[in-house]
Amino acid sequence: MCVFARLGGENGSMISRAAFAVIIKFTDMTIDFEGLNNQIETIASNLTTTGVQKLKDIISQLKEQENEDFEILSKRWETANQMRKWTQ
Repeated sequence: MCVFARLGGENGSMISRAAFAVIIKFTDMTIDFEGLNNQIETIASNLTTTGVQKLKDIISQLKEQENEDFEILSKRWETANQMRKWTQ
């Protein structure tokens, strides 16, 4: 444990993103991630809402479509985000 790492703020966010990138790369999900990213861009361009509401609308549409890639990648993100706790 490192008391002075300050992993709760921006540093913690960078660690989570880095862990997520490694997980995506080594589980061979880069193509799935790119496809989901394109799908999110398409959904976002069709929405008229902004800010947090737009994010909520995108997530709800992905859940309604029962997108398997979204479910898997969300679980991978949760795993990567929890890795931050291991270092605290």
